[in-house]
Amino acid sequence: MRLVLIVGLGLALVACDDGGEDTCGGASAEPFPAALNFGEVKRAGQGDPLTDTVPARRTVLVRNGCSAALSVEQVCLVGDARGAFELEGPTPMSAARGEEIAVRVTYDADMPAERVDGERPADVAALVIVSNAADSPLVVPVCARLVGDGETPEAFDCPAAPELPDPPCGG
Repeated sequence: MRLVLIVGLGLALVACDDGGEDTCGGASAEPFPAALNFGEVKRAGQGDPLTDTVPARRTVLVRNGCSAALSVEQVCLVGDARGAFELEGPTPMSAARGEEIAVRVTYDADMPAERVDGERPADVAALVIVSNAADSPLVVPVCARLVGDGETPEAFDCPAAPELPDPPCGG
């Protein structure tokens, strides 16, 4: 998946950086990573201190591969039912051709989610970036799961991102 994203990003940059006419049609917003999976996270003081513990932080980079400046108007989290995720970073933001903006997301759940059918559900949200890019809003799925005391972390796939309201960041 990462290779596909990198190759796609490279092709998008080549399309915009051929020295001729800009084929992008304006700004572009290309996220890396395309989805933000924190995985299973332990509470501070549990087990190996080198593994992820809350608060866990990750950064999404959004690159502008085209000649028009990327203007980010709003950044928000949608669908965070338990309030486990937080955003850091100023808005509005802008990025010239070849530049990136960074949005930091912090996962800091207090307690593991209650089990449903024997499994702990993941905390899920959508990182929404509203900009002047043609495909705005950009949606980056975000997920994490807090492990209970004595539980062993296991890999899991992120559920689908929640549906966006209209307007996506509340206007």
